[in-house]
Amino acid sequence: MMRRKDRQALSDFTRYIYGLAVLNSALIIAGEILPPFRIFTYLLSSFILAKFYFGCSDVIIFYSEQMMAIGEELKRERQLRQQLEREL
Repeated sequence: MMRRKDRQALSDFTRYIYGLAVLNSALIIAGEILPPFRIFTYLLSSFILAKFYFGCSDVIIFYSEQMMAIGEELKRERQLRQQLEREL
């Protein structure tokens, strides 16, 4: 199903997303503590949330591609099985 390289890439990506979430939380807290930098931290936080959203959509696309590949494999196996049954 999933190759080792794909699992490693997904693991690295998950760590990246968690890092973005922690950084985003830290920026929001810094914006509350340091009012002069509040707008800057909120803008940066919005950018991080956008990166998070697009990153999650990449994972969804990755999994949907994997599911489509599995579906095609199952379809091919079913066709081969039916062909063998017809020949017998």
